[in-house]
Amino acid sequence: MSNNNGNSSGKSSAGDAKAPQGSSTNASSGRRASSGSGTQAPSAYRIINDGWGSRSNFQHSYGLDMSPEGLEEGNQIIEAFQEYDQQASQRRSSN
Repeated sequence: MSNNNGNSSGKSSAGDAKAPQGSSTNASSGRRASSGSGTQAPSAYRIINDGWGSRSNFQHSYGLDMSPEGLEEGNQIIEAFQEYDQQASQRRSSN
């Protein structure tokens, strides 16, 4: 019952949560605009707010709570997004 906590895609969006970050409208284009001008990865703040609106929404979409352990796991996910974006930016600039 708690799987549909306000958002119909709430709990099931753990797998879908990656879609807004990598392929959605302004989340992807906003990050690319900032990282496309150089090889600097977008900030964690920008990734979270452009893709999910808030840290709590981000954490919830991955099934993580706001405990220190959950936040650490969320930070690892964000770092992976930053690494991917930086590599993608470097590939685009080398082509």
